[in-house]
This record gives sequence, structure tokens and C-alpha cells, in this order.
Amino acid sequence: MISLVPVIAASLEQFSCLEPLRQKIAALNLTEAPYLLAIGKTAVLMAKVCCNALQEKGFNAEGYLLAKYGMGSVKLPGITCLEAGHPTPDANSLANSHLIVDWLKSLDQIRTLIVLISGGASALFEIPAKDYDLDALVELNRRLLASGLPISEMNRRRAEYSQVKAGKALEMVPCREIRCFALSDVEGNNPQVIGSGSFFCSDAAETQPGEYQAILTHNRCFTYSIVGDNLAWRKQLGKLLKPPVKVYHQFVNKTVEDWAEWLSRFAVKSASRGVHIFGGEAVVQVQGDGLGGRCTHLALLVAKQISGLPGVGLIAVASDGNDNLDGVSGARVDGSSWEKLKAQGIDPDLALARFDSYPALQAIDAIIPAWKTPVNVNELYLLYLE
Repeated sequence: MISLVPVIAASLEQFSCLEPLRQKIAALNLTEAPYLLAIGKTAVLMAKVCCNALQEKGFNAEGYLLAKYGMGSVKLPGITCLEAGHPTPDANSLANSHLIVDWLKSLDQIRTLIVLISGGASALFEIPAKDYDLDALVELNRRLLASGLPISEMNRRRAEYSQVKAGKALEMVPCREIRCFALSDVEGNNPQVIGSGSFFCSDAAETQPGEYQAILTHNRCFTYSIVGDNLAWRKQLGKLLKPPVKVYHQFVNKTVEDWAEWLSRFAVKSASRGVHIFGGEAVVQVQGDGLGGRCTHLALLVAKQISGLPGVGLIAVASDGNDNLDGVSGARVDGSSWEKLKAQGIDPDLALARFDSYPALQAIDAIIPAWKTPVNVNELYLLYLE
């Protein structure tokens, strides 16, 4: 099972080329250099692909990039790179967002604006609604992140406190042509949920799967394209693994406890050997004071339920290389992991109760470090059955 981790890393690196985005930028009919705005945890990667494709067409874009701290350091001609807090907004989120909004309002209407959106934009790009301040936003986000609510409901509530979410930022743009490209980290790839829909027109019609169009006021043209998601990554990984491999298309949104139980039952009852690839984002409601994330907590839960089963293993990882802890993508466990923890003098049941999965799994070398090329498209759950 350990040998599968490098294959997962290779698939993520391959996926990070964002070929669908490159092709769409290459196909744009431009007569002059466009404006560019990239926001999210994958902003740098998307901006690099976009800028390279534009340079091949003879254009250098000008604009802004807003990313999470430590993920926005890049030199791109004409692009000002900014960083702010995630998963909760901070003072730089508000200051940089005001800077970007002022810039958006000043744009020349005859030029095209390209917007690149990825997960994390909800915290990074934010201006509080009237009568709300940063402290109120931070408290709201902290409550929502620990609530166990699905991301769609979280972002709906965030929009109520915001001057930019739910299409409000789009309304500020005077450009006659606005092209949005999104890397989805939400179930169903709903544009109104991705990045809280700051640059999506609710009246846009879906012309084909993942493609939306609308005519805005003053005859401005708006298009929105999904250029990648969790399923696309899973399919790419499936092609790199030795058969038998099965990729499951549904998006996992169960609670982490229910998902661990389902996976364990599947491991015991399934007659289908080989690699089973699932993806999504299990919901966790944190109740302890320990260190860990969704993937490590899930792995520890599964380790308990498959204890003693030979030839069964689980790899649970976050595509962005941050399972609630910097430098940690997730964990791998098998039928021997639970007893290995006990042999180290660790009480794994206590670790579960305290939501302290990280130090427990670290003690048995089960932690998977951050990826070399992280891309924010939710989580991967790889179940291996010999």
C-alpha cells in the first residue's frame, strides 16, 4: 500500500498541469492583453497556466493574485501577488479585497477580464457587509468550520455577511467581456458555491456540463467554465494504477464516522479485490482539543474497524496538502495499524475521543506529508483490498 502514495503524488502533479484551463485560454479570441484576477488556494498554479497560455498568444495580462499565506509567492509579469488568512479571514483579507474591488471598478470596459477561482476564495476575498466587522467574520467562520455543515450551507451563510459574495463582486466589473474559470472543490460543481459565488451570475444558463453563459446589464458578456474537479483527478489516478481499479463517481459527503463505517463494511463484504477510489469531503464536527484533520481522523476510525484484517488498507489524503495542519496531506492505515498504536503505548480510543489523530498516527509513521504540487480539489479515499 505504501507504494501507492508515490502514484497518487504523480497523478496530482499530472493533474496540476490543468490542461483544460490551458486549452480554454489558448482558444480565447483576444485583440489586446486582458486583465487577470486569480483568487484561492490554487491561484498561483492557475495563474501560471493562464499567463503561459496568454504569452504564447503574445499577451501579458495585468492584475492581481490573492492566495493563502505561503502559497502566493510567484513572479508573473504584470501580476501583483497578495496573501491573506485561511481558513478564516484576517485583516489582510479585508485590506487586499478592498484593493482588488477598487481596481475592478476602475477597469477599462473594452478589455476582457479573466477571473480564476479555486477553493479558499471564500476566506481570502471578503469585505464585510454594513454593520459587521472583522471580528464578527472570524467568529462566523470559526463556528461554521466546526459545525459539520456542508460547504453549500456554510457559503450561503457567509454571503449574508458579505459585500462581495453571491455575485456581488461581479456586479462591480465594468468590462464588456468577463471570463471566469473555476477549479471546483464542492459537490456538484455548483458555481454559486465555489468561492461563495463572488463572480457568478445567478441568471447564467448552463449551455453544456460545466459551462455557463449570461448577458449582463449594459450588454456585457459573461461566461463561466469548470476546468477541473475531484472526479477528474480520480479518473486520472485510476489510469496510472495497476488493475484491477474501480473509480466511484459519487461525491462523498457523509459524516466522517458514517464514512469510516461504510468503508469498513465494504472492505469486509466486498468480493471485488484491487483498488477502489472514492473522493469528496467527509464532514467532521470537532469535539476534542487534539491535533488532526478530516483525513487523519477518518484513517484512525477505519484503522479500528479493520484491525486484524489482512490485506486491507486505506489512504485518505487532502489534495491541497493541508489536512487541517500545514505539511500534512493525510494518512495511511491497514489491518495492523491499531495494534501498532497500542504497542507504542498509545491509547487510540482516547486519541479518537480527543480528535488527536495526528500525533498518534505520526508515532507509527502513518502520516503522509504535503504534496510537492498541491491542487485544491477536495479529498481522496483509496481503499486497497488484496
